[in-house]
Amino acid sequence: MTPSGRPPNTRISITSTPVPMAKIHAPRGVTGEVTVSARGWGTEVGFDLAQLPPDETCIAWAVGDDGEWQQVAWWGPTPTHRARVTGASSLQLDDVAEIVVTTTDRDEIVTRAPLSGQS
Repeated sequence: MTPSGRPPNTRISITSTPVPMAKIHAPRGVTGEVTVSARGWGTEVGFDLAQLPPDETCIAWAVGDDGEWQQVAWWGPTPTHRARVTGASSLQLDDVAEIVVTTTDRDEIVTRAPLSGQS
């Protein structure tokens, strides 16, 4: 037995269907999809973005209902201007108001995309 009480080599699988963002507003021409999934520890965020700025480092944020910003992912420029990235936040999905992607200067690339079912 392991300290958690499980037999050794036992896999734990947590599944949750990703929820697509209601709308992505991208003032700098970025296209793609952002998904969120509820997890026991918080929220998993998936990014599949194209037409990213060629020389910019990107930072993704989960913005809580209370206005708190939590960094969920960080990636550098790609030669294809595309990124498939998975990030995470300790905020529970019900407490996430929106997901925002910015440059390191906090210029918004994907702007305040509200979650499905929220306005």
